[in-house]
Amino acid sequence: MEQPTTLLHEAERRLSASDPSNRIEHDSEPENRQQRRTPLPTAQLAIVILIQFTEPLSAEVIYPFVNQFVRRTGITNHNEKRTGYYAGIIESLFFVAEAVTALPWQIAADRFGRRPILLFAPLGLAFSMFLFGSAKVFLTLVIARCLQGIFNGNLGVARTVMGELTDSTNRAEAMSLIPVLWSVGTCLAPFIGGVFSTPEDHFPRSIGKIQYLRDNPYFLPCAIIGCLSMLAFLLALTSLKETSPVILKSKRKKQMATEAQPLLDGHFHSEEEPSSPLIKDILTRPVLLVLGTYMTFAFVEMCTYALTPLVWSTSIANGGLGFTAYNIGLINAGFGIPNALFQIFFLSRILRWAGPKRLTVAAFIGNFLVIVFFPLENHLARSIEGVDWRVGVAIVAHLMCVSTLYAGYASIDLYLLEITPSPEALGTIQGLAQALAVICRACGPEFATSLFALSMERNLWNGYFVYLVLGVIDVSAIFVARSLPTLNIS
Repeated sequence: MEQPTTLLHEAERRLSASDPSNRIEHDSEPENRQQRRTPLPTAQLAIVILIQFTEPLSAEVIYPFVNQFVRRTGITNHNEKRTGYYAGIIESLFFVAEAVTALPWQIAADRFGRRPILLFAPLGLAFSMFLFGSAKVFLTLVIARCLQGIFNGNLGVARTVMGELTDSTNRAEAMSLIPVLWSVGTCLAPFIGGVFSTPEDHFPRSIGKIQYLRDNPYFLPCAIIGCLSMLAFLLALTSLKETSPVILKSKRKKQMATEAQPLLDGHFHSEEEPSSPLIKDILTRPVLLVLGTYMTFAFVEMCTYALTPLVWSTSIANGGLGFTAYNIGLINAGFGIPNALFQIFFLSRILRWAGPKRLTVAAFIGNFLVIVFFPLENHLARSIEGVDWRVGVAIVAHLMCVSTLYAGYASIDLYLLEITPSPEALGTIQGLAQALAVICRACGPEFATSLFALSMERNLWNGYFVYLVLGVIDVSAIFVARSLPTLNIS
């Protein structure tokens, strides 16, 4: 019996040397925790991050022009004050569809592997972006937006892959890349949406002459994102590797069975396949607390994010600043570049220095300040009957507070990986977290934009009632976040 055992261990050793999922298991052993940080698998992480990059792009490219697009369909009957209702529906549908499909995508990934799911999603997303940009009626916008959410439901799978590619020594660096892609996305997507919409106005001597783009003024920004999604698909098709421990272990068994079958006889096949943990075993108190914090943060952050283009594009008399889609795109682009640089060079260091708990609380405080800046900016614009340097200073301070929100997402993502009871539970927790957070993100835009419209129409609290409600919710969440467990990631 000694010879079969030796061969089995030798086969395991050879496969472990080339298998990233096994490296993760070994890196979690106590004796290896004192070693230096494991280098990041940059090539594989880059592909996974590019796939995730399509979510903020596809979700947010529409924000500079969605209100104008909705009005163009005629659904508002030329009533500007009703735009918020229908724009909120379009914004929220993306996240409703994403929430419904997040857990099914994860279940499929656990059964068939991570790679097939991460291949299929960007391909479908490309199609849905082309459909959205060519829409003529409100119903087509609804259908295309739902498809975009469905094909973005695989983000829990992508983050599971990031967890499987990293270990406790380099996970903070990997998770800090997620806010970077969101920061770049919030810079690039509004810029694309604002600058490349209505090319007849912005590029009258070049692409503005193309009749199709004149008939479909919002197709070009959607097509740009669709092409980027196709690029993500092609790169994943040629280079992305499988990381699922279950799938890799199954392949490993088949390979070892082929190599060692004459000596092992039937002993090798007697091992049991790993089973998925039960939901009741996963939902421990720390997991529930982190999931609740994630849901609340996703809700309040999405409320303020959806309000930004609506408030800025609404006339000063109706509670906004009267900016055009082009102005909004340029402002977001100007903010996104320094914000992205800050996330790239400083976020992981701040995360290790301050810890996930403090950064989560700071993110809630930053979101509260963003809420305060909305009525302040409008009040300044009303007092001077326009926009001058004082409003500009308020907007800069507003955007500086927005920067803290990215740190909040990085902190919570790190919590979700570190509090997982077992490696087998990682995929389930990620899928569940995405589904719950996306439900809150789906409710956020419709809640905030509708409450904004209601506040304006009925002049509730001088039109600022929406900010009072959101402020109360955010302050309550700060006290909940203070009860999160403390993680030592230094």
